[in-house]
Amino acid sequence: MNWQKLARWEKISLLVILLLALFTRFYILGNRVMSHDESLHTKYSWQLYAGEGYTHNPMMHGPLLFHLNALAYFIFGVGDFSSRIFPALAGVALVLSPWLFRRWLKPGGALAASLMLVLSPSITYYSRYIRHDVYCLLLAVLVLWAILQYLAQRETRWLCLLAASFALMFTTKETAYIYTAIFVLLLSIPFALQVFFRPWANPQLFTTMLILLLVLVLLVGVVGLSLSGAEVEEQALDEDGNTKVAAPTMPSGGRIAVLLALLVILSLAGVVYFGLGETALRQMPLFDLLMVLGTLTLPLGSALLIYLAGGDMLALYNALLGGNVLDLLGPDLLIAVVIVLLTLFGSVLLGLWWDANRWPVIAALHYAIILVFYTTVFTNALGLLSGLVGALAYWLAQQGVERGGQPGYYYYLMTPLYEYLPVLFSVGGGLGAVVYLFTARSRRTAEEVAPAPFSAPLDLERFVPLFLVGWTVLSWMGYTYAGEKMPWLMVHIALPSIFLAAWGIGRVLAGLEWERLREWRGWLLPLSMLLSTAGLGVLISALVGLGEFTATGVSAAGLTLAQLQQLGQLFSGLVGAVLFLLLLCWSIRRTGVGEALRVAVLLLFVIGALVTTRTMVMANFENYDLAKEFLVYAHAAPDVKVALAQIEDISWRTTGTPHDIKVAYGEHGSWPFAWYMVAYPNNHFYGADPQAETLKECPAIIAGSEQWKKVDAIVGNEYLYFDYKFLWWPIQDYYGLTWERLRTALTDPALRAGLWDIIWERDYRRYAAAKDKSITLKEWPHRNEFRLYVRRDLASEVWGYRLGSETGASAAPQPTTLPDPYAQAIGAFPLEITVTLPAAQPRGLAVSADGTLYVTDAANHRIWHVNQQGDVLHLWGEPGTAPGQFQEPGDLVLDDAGNLYVADTWNHRIQKFDAQGQYLLSWGTYGEYQVGDPNGHGAFYGPRAIALGPAGELYVTDTGNKRVQVFDTEGVFLREFGGAGSGPGQLDEPVGIAVNAAGEVYVADTWNERVQVFTSAGEYLRQWSVAGWEIANPEVKPYLAVDSQSNVYLTDFTYKRILSFDAQGAFLTTLGGEGGLFFPSGVAISAEGRLYLSAARSERVLGFDLP
Repeated sequence: MNWQKLARWEKISLLVILLLALFTRFYILGNRVMSHDESLHTKYSWQLYAGEGYTHNPMMHGPLLFHLNALAYFIFGVGDFSSRIFPALAGVALVLSPWLFRRWLKPGGALAASLMLVLSPSITYYSRYIRHDVYCLLLAVLVLWAILQYLAQRETRWLCLLAASFALMFTTKETAYIYTAIFVLLLSIPFALQVFFRPWANPQLFTTMLILLLVLVLLVGVVGLSLSGAEVEEQALDEDGNTKVAAPTMPSGGRIAVLLALLVILSLAGVVYFGLGETALRQMPLFDLLMVLGTLTLPLGSALLIYLAGGDMLALYNALLGGNVLDLLGPDLLIAVVIVLLTLFGSVLLGLWWDANRWPVIAALHYAIILVFYTTVFTNALGLLSGLVGALAYWLAQQGVERGGQPGYYYYLMTPLYEYLPVLFSVGGGLGAVVYLFTARSRRTAEEVAPAPFSAPLDLERFVPLFLVGWTVLSWMGYTYAGEKMPWLMVHIALPSIFLAAWGIGRVLAGLEWERLREWRGWLLPLSMLLSTAGLGVLISALVGLGEFTATGVSAAGLTLAQLQQLGQLFSGLVGAVLFLLLLCWSIRRTGVGEALRVAVLLLFVIGALVTTRTMVMANFENYDLAKEFLVYAHAAPDVKVALAQIEDISWRTTGTPHDIKVAYGEHGSWPFAWYMVAYPNNHFYGADPQAETLKECPAIIAGSEQWKKVDAIVGNEYLYFDYKFLWWPIQDYYGLTWERLRTALTDPALRAGLWDIIWERDYRRYAAAKDKSITLKEWPHRNEFRLYVRRDLASEVWGYRLGSETGASAAPQPTTLPDPYAQAIGAFPLEITVTLPAAQPRGLAVSADGTLYVTDAANHRIWHVNQQGDVLHLWGEPGTAPGQFQEPGDLVLDDAGNLYVADTWNHRIQKFDAQGQYLLSWGTYGEYQVGDPNGHGAFYGPRAIALGPAGELYVTDTGNKRVQVFDTEGVFLREFGGAGSGPGQLDEPVGIAVNAAGEVYVADTWNERVQVFTSAGEYLRQWSVAGWEIANPEVKPYLAVDSQSNVYLTDFTYKRILSFDAQGAFLTTLGGEGGLFFPSGVAISAEGRLYLSAARSERVLGFDLP
């Protein structure tokens, strides 16, 4: 592109596009919280910047991003904004790149391509994102530009640019292999046609070539059948199995077919060489390009040959990642070494045979780039091997995992949702390219047509649009076939679609007769098109409303105002439609049908661009980290920065600096906090197993939901906590689509309206109502949560922040002390029994018919059976998951036969024992389910309490799933009730449960601070509030019991007391108080009317006589 040769309007357009690109790529660039993957990239980039080095790991793709980010930190400092500077700059360059193709896209097409790139919702989003994809897009465009320039000029400098761009593309990510496969295939097709139609020096070999081609097609079919029937073998890369690889295990027949196909390809090359002749081959620019790309790709594809030869890709990957190739012993090492050496040696021989002068320069440029980046500027020698072999080895092994688990039609839903403009116009551009292929020759002169079509130099005017068609179609096919389907890969489909659409728009603009349009008032064409369409829309709407008009009829008083308005709309719509249709017909007659069609296409493009602008702004500047956008996938939630602001606020107030506070964070939820903790020099990573002495040194603790139990056990009542979301995913109701589901979505008015709201506004309210479910950002269905624990003595600082007080020296507002409604009614309950359980943490308890006590010991994971004198009758249990083992047992209950049922909380099950502690059976498994999901019957998420009804049915509070499940005594599921929420009958952290003689079920609805009463069938009856439960304290797990008069007794852990109410919720009296009951936990009432409670922190069970 020569700036001096650009027209004035092109220069102005290019500058406007540049300003738009800079704005859309850099505006509020640092506001969005780092996603999971971004935080990985930033942390390892920071380590390189900080002098800790960098080792290439194929799991995080290529090294280019990490080197550029480290450079950004060096120049601009460390932060979210600086981390995204180079991706944003690459995004700006990508927007301007179509002007390099101005010759083939035409000036209007180049402008259209730049406009679509600057407005593309997905490309804009991932240009503001620390991922490799935007670099790969830009470098793929440069590779294509170098290819076309060499075909046009056949100058060596373009091969050098090709080699450099190609090498840099392979330092981004493994999508480079897909680009290479597509580009080589699309160059091979015209090359094969030229070979086919050119005169052969040895024509007798032509038949041999045809036979070999037929054999190759058959072998490719055999390989395809082998892959379709191959089993997938999955292996874990870590002990927890969180990172897995899986690859199809191709049958031996398929491997043999691949090897035979390679031999056939080599034979074809020999037949073409001797049949066509070396001189003819060297006259073909396509041959040069294929030789350069082939020799540079051959070593990079050695992992594929190792896989086909039967090498263990996982072992190869682990050996390279661990930095010890000697770990790869036996035949795997031999296979890998032999194939790598053969591919390198073969590429050198082929390159020198092709051109002994040019190839060494091209190869040196290519391998210099590979060497610098993969060895981290010569500091990691094995990085070269991991780049040549490990990258493809890992992603071949990863193919079978199908990361993300998205359905095969994923891109056919997501791409039109965001990239509808290029998708629509690429279809038109593709059809136009096919038509252009068959009509271009008819427009040439006789002299131009004379040579045979494929003996002359390649016609780039016809080749480029067909190349763009192939690129687009093969991208759709390739990424649909690929195991991993993610929103960021959508950009690799959008890019070729944009270029193909731009080629079509360029042809439309080039065909417009601007002088004729100006002469014949061509502006009337788009105006009349818009207004006639609007008129028709009003008319159709009025006709639909006319049905309601005729259904209601006309009253005796005449037409209503609404009916008059309906008639007025019908008349105005009809007049407008007729008038502007007539104007449109008049304009078409003056300008011609061809010009009118071109104007219509451009008008549709402009409207589409305006609507796309809305989609782009909504995705990038409004919902950029909200999971209601489908681009926000495995992304950190805004809560992360809320919590970080709180931590910084506490640090200011306690240390006088923003980041000197001690902060602890764990394994679950470590990303993105591993990145943000870089700013906190006193951070502590406690991994999977927090240690009490270290954890309690930190005023602020961050813990993912999987580690709450361990952290709660350590910090106890000394910390308050705040629940937040740290990672979330979009709604995925599109899984399992069927034709019946599609038909329902289109025919059900409520569902159709809800889907339209999602498409147009990303508003899920009407869709949720139509599906009878709750979808809100607060309770988003697909999320991971974390807690910020703050030491209790610093809580006022946090509350001050949350209430909006200023940071710095200003004092936090003092909390208002509320009166205790239960303080004055302290009853007289004589203490009759004291049973000591040494070193125990008693929780649930039950009283047998003979007066002996069964007590759960949460700290030691066991069950005590003692008499009222404290003698131990039976003691069983230990930590574990086997029958008879426990993980923090909660409550227990006895049936009439003396059998014991234990809520084994963190084993997520119920265990049944006889009176002597002999194991009988158990049921339950871990699962997070909502009420009404049949898959969740019998699954638990931390069951806390259990009660026996008069009909012999067991009621279990499934605390984490916010429901109650009912079983018979053999563990057969009967029914469930509750469900998340605060409305009548809904539950939030249900804990204690008891059933009175009439079968009424009482539930301690902890986080809703109330007791709810249900029938035995689970129907809501009534409720009452309970003041004083400190729901921010993780130890507040209230249990309850019911006496023979249906009076209810609740444990109040915070105020160390028991509260009693009558059956209707009227408060009766208090037992205990400050300093009284030593943190009561479980509660039970014997048949004689004695109240027993477990004192969680004093290793005792106490018995009181009720008045």
